[in-house]
Amino acid sequence: MTNVKQQDLLSQAKTEFDLAKDTMSEKWQQWQTNLKLYNNSKRDKEAIGASLLYTLFNTLLSFLYFDKLSVSFLPRESGDVERCDLITQLAKFDYEEMERGKVNYDLLWDSLFFGNGFLYVGGMKNQTPEIEVIDPFTIYIDPQASSIQSARFIALERQMTVYEMEERGFKDVDKLINPPASQTKDAAQARKEAKNEVEPNEPKDYVNKYYVILEWFSTREGKKVHFFTDYNCSLLLKEEKFVFKDDEFPFVNYRFSPIPHTFWSISVPDLLEDKQRAMAVLLNLSLELEKLKLYPRYLFDSNAIQNIQDLKNVQFNKYIPVNAAGRSVRDIVAPMEQSSLTTSTDALYSMIRDFAERSIGTPSLKQGIVSSGKRTATELQLASINADTRNSLSAKLFSLSEIDFWSKWLHRYQQFKALAKNKIIRIQGSLGVRFETLQTDTFKFKSDPDIIIESSNVAAQKKLMDRQILTEMSSVIVDQSTPESAKRYYKRKLLQLSDFSKDEIDQILPMSFDELRAYEENKLLEQGKVPVIEPYDDHYIHISIHNQVPVNSETRRVIIAHIQTHKDAFLKDREKERKEATEPKEKGINKGELEKFTKSQVPIQPPQVPVGQEIGNLLNTPELAQIAQTAQTAQPAPQINPTVPEQQ
Repeated sequence: MTNVKQQDLLSQAKTEFDLAKDTMSEKWQQWQTNLKLYNNSKRDKEAIGASLLYTLFNTLLSFLYFDKLSVSFLPRESGDVERCDLITQLAKFDYEEMERGKVNYDLLWDSLFFGNGFLYVGGMKNQTPEIEVIDPFTIYIDPQASSIQSARFIALERQMTVYEMEERGFKDVDKLINPPASQTKDAAQARKEAKNEVEPNEPKDYVNKYYVILEWFSTREGKKVHFFTDYNCSLLLKEEKFVFKDDEFPFVNYRFSPIPHTFWSISVPDLLEDKQRAMAVLLNLSLELEKLKLYPRYLFDSNAIQNIQDLKNVQFNKYIPVNAAGRSVRDIVAPMEQSSLTTSTDALYSMIRDFAERSIGTPSLKQGIVSSGKRTATELQLASINADTRNSLSAKLFSLSEIDFWSKWLHRYQQFKALAKNKIIRIQGSLGVRFETLQTDTFKFKSDPDIIIESSNVAAQKKLMDRQILTEMSSVIVDQSTPESAKRYYKRKLLQLSDFSKDEIDQILPMSFDELRAYEENKLLEQGKVPVIEPYDDHYIHISIHNQVPVNSETRRVIIAHIQTHKDAFLKDREKERKEATEPKEKGINKGELEKFTKSQVPIQPPQVPVGQEIGNLLNTPELAQIAQTAQTAQPAPQINPTVPEQQ
């Protein structure tokens, strides 16, 4: 870069730096004051510090922090199902690798306290995207911006040692002069003062001392640029090209209560600062009144009591001389009337706290406190649901920022896929742990997948309602006429709403023969080959699974032809079933059915009696022979005509 261009760049940086600094100075002062109110250690030791801000702040922080936001990637094309499943598992693995548990706490704290929390998404480090929470005290943003990506410039204060700068290839390091004041130093000092800690003074000749420099993300001639300068914007320490191919500033903004068309959001201290001050005044005045009761005051006759110390010094068996002058001794000393707390003071205190709780949606019930009055279970449930609804709005806003973050996370893998090649991820399944190795084509999508962020609290309520509706509709959805594939889908959906994982569902409802066969046929279709359709195939299942094959110039023809063949076979089978159901059956005995029924039956032959042989001879006993002879000679019973009454 020529000297002219370098000076022009430094001049632009200086203008932008002063512009952002002038607009942020008042906000920085307010943040420092809020830190003292939050921690409340910097106060008169004889006074009581109100903890309203701390209590309500941490109530809201706890709700949002324990409300885990889960991420999943949904394919836009049928052939990306397995790839998106792997990306989702990679996101869960990287969640631990990036230490998102600690990062989320810092982000939420910044967002609630400052109104905005900033997450920097850098390049790859140890095969994982590098992330960093940025201190809002040390970020300089275009005051005309309404969002991160609409800003013309963003600058960060950085602390580096000489060794770190030389290692990164910085020039003119020997010309650096540490500024007498910076936001990095002021913010550190404000945090220590709020906790009654002392800022250490390092020697000027300390070898590993930190220098405060500026990292710039700005716009030059319509293009984003990245460079480093000293704090005064007089030295160009390093010029770097903008390396991120998504052409976006590498920051994600987490906002607590944003106002449309403005950048900085409303924070919790903005809503509670005045109420905490008023509450502190009431608390300390109440304490002073109680102290006056413990230290009573008296009126006495100075003419009657000669030495005032006789009243102040307390001794056992002490006698105080009094010149009563004909008056009662009880009239010489009298206690003064003391003021006490009134009901209006207590009502005002409760009103201030009620205003504060309502402003940020943290009622006593949310804090684990139930009022002394009687409350029904329905009232408590409604109060909890309403509070969750208020807080769920913040969770929904954070989920929008999470979508932005995971989009940048995916872009980093797509850009630096060569650095992530052969990365091994651990996947915890229902049958134990398995491992997958990433390849360069793992992140190859024709269209980037959709990113779904779910709040565990919001999702739990929605799943409960969906599960109840699905269960109530079971008698309508599932009956004898329901296809087997539809029943399996219904069962899988019910298990998903009951928070069963995919591996667990696969164990409870393993894939059927037709599903396994269809997935195997998909491999042939991806190669441009046409599988053979068998007459016993469940064509409906085959069609739904074949739709997952990626459609391109090589597979389009065979996929369309194969699915159409399944459709024709499916319609032919249904037509055959319809004809068999409506065809009239022949009257009488169906000879074919009778033969089919009697084919497996063993014939039972009746006993054969030789012609001309008497029954008695066959029975071989005289008694039975006599009975048989009688039966042969007996007369038949007379027939009764039903129309003629029997004669008496």
